[in-house]
Amino acid sequence: MDSKTVFELRKESQHLLGIEKLNKLNSALKIARDLYSNEPYNEWNQKAFAWVLIDLCKFHITEKNLNLAGICFKELNSIDFQYYEDAIIENQKNLLRPKIDINYSQIQRAEELSKNGNHQEALAIFKNLISQNRLTDLHHESYGWVIYRYIKSEEDNLSSIQIRTFLRDYINLKNERPSMLHSTILNFALNYSKTHSDFNFYKFFLLWNPEKLRSKDFWDGHKNEKKIPSLISRICKELFNSNTEINLEDLLSKINGDRETILDFFRESAFWNIFNTHKEDRFSDLWNLFEQYNNSYSKYGQSKWHSEILNLAERFMIENDEWRFLNFFKNWNPENLRLDDWKETKKNEHIYKPLAIKAIKKVFEILKTETSEH
Repeated sequence: MDSKTVFELRKESQHLLGIEKLNKLNSALKIARDLYSNEPYNEWNQKAFAWVLIDLCKFHITEKNLNLAGICFKELNSIDFQYYEDAIIENQKNLLRPKIDINYSQIQRAEELSKNGNHQEALAIFKNLISQNRLTDLHHESYGWVIYRYIKSEEDNLSSIQIRTFLRDYINLKNERPSMLHSTILNFALNYSKTHSDFNFYKFFLLWNPEKLRSKDFWDGHKNEKKIPSLISRICKELFNSNTEINLEDLLSKINGDRETILDFFRESAFWNIFNTHKEDRFSDLWNLFEQYNNSYSKYGQSKWHSEILNLAERFMIENDEWRFLNFFKNWNPENLRLDDWKETKKNEHIYKPLAIKAIKKVFEILKTETSEH
């Protein structure tokens, strides 16, 4: 079955009434929803899904069941017309909205106030709706944006408790997730945690739900010709640098991204931590960091940054500290050597021996020294 079937069922429903009409539209909805789920960016799947939801909205309005109409309307708004906007469908949505949403004018007013910087007035409208139990799920997206604009604008004037309270209020909403709003809130929380040690970003991230990351959150961005690291890379970096105790295995199972890529964000952070510790001549800390790294990450196998850290160990464990390399390499696990580690590298016209050869040679020299001493 394809989108054509959906349009045929819609046409058949036009000649029916009551429960028969509803059943026919629900049959069309099931097909349309499956088609959209399998190919969400297929234009005809989008249109078929949208039009059957429009029909259902109109049916429920006629039956004076605004709750069901609101549910269908919310699903209609969730359709991601990513590459184009259907003017006729948008017009239908604009016609349906005031019929379904008795609070539409107030919500619209609050949105305008919020966008113009009148945050307190915008929040007051939503608090009034909440106090009267009139804030429906349909408006949670709008309320979420009002919360975001307020805490973003007044971040320096609000206490940590107030910020956390607003973030808690947001988490309790039932807006669409994943979404731009949901990721924007996460980005705010990430930046806020860097300057507020009493804010536990890891706990917030788990409440936010790592499964709700968008595909765009794994992409690097650009602004004013400058590269902006992806949201997920910045999250991993902050979790590492904050020294928060995290359940890495649990976190990896919840993030719907490439496992090795996520791990390497953590490993890269470990690399720079080790590099800077050596640069600052903090050698007692340095050897502990190498050991901690192996304890946490060697079990996850080979990768670019796993090899980069082996390269640091080969460079830094010299002279009186050369003996440390034998145990480090064993725990790093020689089976994690990549094919690239057996190849020469070139940098600034200099050719360097393969990392694997340097590591094995160093181990041989250590064993030879130990044997001669005994």
